[in-house]
Amino acid sequence: MFENYKIRHATRDDCAEIKKLIQELADFENCSSGPTLSVEDLQRDGFDSVPQKFSCLVVEDTTVEKDGCLCGYLIYFPTYSTWEGASLRMEDLYVSPAHRKNGLGRLLICHLAKEAEEKGCRRIDFSVLTWNPAITFYKSMGAQNISDLEQWAMWRFDKDAIKELAEKAKNN
Repeated sequence: MFENYKIRHATRDDCAEIKKLIQELADFENCSSGPTLSVEDLQRDGFDSVPQKFSCLVVEDTTVEKDGCLCGYLIYFPTYSTWEGASLRMEDLYVSPAHRKNGLGRLLICHLAKEAEEKGCRRIDFSVLTWNPAITFYKSMGAQNISDLEQWAMWRFDKDAIKELAEKAKNN
């Protein structure tokens, strides 16, 4: 089943294709104008920064011999839980519609779990939109909805709030 696909770590040269896949995911999530990152941002943050700000696994369709052979990606980064220790955060998981139902999403998550285990991580955290049909897929793989189990709600300081708060820190 997987003979036409290869899971590997992304390279700097993959960033243009990854950006296209990010836009496909945003379109699916009804957030077409959401992604503001450029290819250069992805290259800087994923490959030029020390430490890297994110890592990425990609699915390569090995039947395509030209550019444009990526059909899925999983972006993640290390984080830390004061309750459990080292963790990973899965930011995005996406497989193009033409390549779904082949087990590629499952395979990407299995590769991420292998890496998490090798790094001594105790958990992989991620968010999913409440209407996303992938919830059934995540449950089938053993993921738990911690919003239900532990009553956690996700919050965010956006760019403007960060700027305002940072300014207050500078003045004190």
